[in-house]
Amino acid sequence: MVRRMDIPPDQPFTEAPSVEGAIVLAPERNLGGRPSKYLAEYCEAIIEHAERGASLVSFAGSIRVAKATLNNWAAEHPDFAEAMQTAKAIAAHWWEERMRRIADGGGGPGAATVTIFALKNFAGEDWQDKSTHEHTGRITHAPLTYDEAIEEAARRGLPRSVFDE
Repeated sequence: MVRRMDIPPDQPFTEAPSVEGAIVLAPERNLGGRPSKYLAEYCEAIIEHAERGASLVSFAGSIRVAKATLNNWAAEHPDFAEAMQTAKAIAAHWWEERMRRIADGGGGPGAATVTIFALKNFAGEDWQDKSTHEHTGRITHAPLTYDEAIEEAARRGLPRSVFDE
């Protein structure tokens, strides 16, 4: 038995298994939403855009979509996800080249600051101000008795009155 869902005549369809062994002809995809603006050419276009040091947000703006749309496309299209990562690396390379030029001969007022800011955004893992401290050993805390506290206060030059309040 074959049942046909309400599918417009010009709509492509696929066979989908159904309960009781019947075959249901169903639309190939959900046509209720807006069609995707994704084009396979965007894989190369995003890389070309990054070759001038431009960001992913800049690319999104140039094709009139939100940055979140790029992330959605990356989740759906592995080739585009790879192109996005490549584009980020290419843009970081562009900015690092600018930094080298500034270091070699200057770049005018504010050039170094702009370049550092860009590198922190494009390659934050490599260009961050964050310091990591690792503590080793065992830390223990044992409460002091009153007499030990008085001795410690004296050792540190604190007045005894601190403890007699």
